[in-house]
Amino acid sequence: MRNLKTFLIATTAIVALSSCSKDNNTPQPAKPNPGQEEKPTPELQGNGKIALQFENYVGEEKLTLGADANAAKAYTSNGQTLKFSEVKYVISNIRLIKTDGKVVDYNSDNLDTGAFVLDQSKPTSLKIDLNNLPSGQYKEIQFDYGIRKELNNLDETKFPKFYNAAGKNDTRMHWEWGKGYRFTKIEGFWGDQDKPLSIHTGSTIKDRDTKKIGVDACRIIKLPFPKEISISNKDTEISIIADFDKLLNGTKKITLTEDDPDNNPNHSATPSTHSALQMIDFVNNLAGDNQNNTVGMFKIATLK
Repeated sequence: MRNLKTFLIATTAIVALSSCSKDNNTPQPAKPNPGQEEKPTPELQGNGKIALQFENYVGEEKLTLGADANAAKAYTSNGQTLKFSEVKYVISNIRLIKTDGKVVDYNSDNLDTGAFVLDQSKPTSLKIDLNNLPSGQYKEIQFDYGIRKELNNLDETKFPKFYNAAGKNDTRMHWEWGKGYRFTKIEGFWGDQDKPLSIHTGSTIKDRDTKKIGVDACRIIKLPFPKEISISNKDTEISIIADFDKLLNGTKKITLTEDDPDNNPNHSATPSTHSALQMIDFVNNLAGDNQNNTVGMFKIATLK
């Protein structure tokens, strides 16, 4: 069937990365009693606070959603029309870099407190409060776009808060057929005829039995501050812009098509192929390639 109703980048023949299994005899940290607050990790013993405010754009215009093609705003990216009905992505493993090079991890091993689903339809989700930061001078922020492979497992027992946040009906950042999380979920319409657009990204493996890694879609974002900031007991706000024009108009220029007449597995965007190689083009545009591009669609807008 040549005409597809949706444009799917991730194939149902591959599954999301599962994290490495641990020895069942390894002692697990004790959980706090109900009502008892968890104490911050040693790296987070401080009074500093930062609010990360994410703002989604398409070029110079703020990104807005519409429930259908008639209600959605039309944007132009790489000469093509895009309309969005849903935009969600995951960030985790936040690190702040001091001027002396010391790295302050923000709950990097705990998805419940250190991973976040940013949902354009929920403005409150676009603001992330980082607390208990050690005072000092800082020069850079880093975070993962997605979930690194060691933690990319749908573990409801270990991380129930994030599992629930990523799996609710209005979020659905779980692969329906796999064991890991979606890192990007974009729905909408494209082209003059408002054809359905559906772009999902996430890590994949080649073989269900051996768990051999296929494509690692997790990316490290590195954003140096325009100037050093001082973190103390007063609030600091960092505004970060995510420019979804990069989806098609990034390092690689992508042309959306319905079919690939040449049957080329490296074709930019062909729903009939559903290859991980196609998906990685979108991943690299949105989040960089971890080598030559470590900013992707993100940039620091303001520091307050």
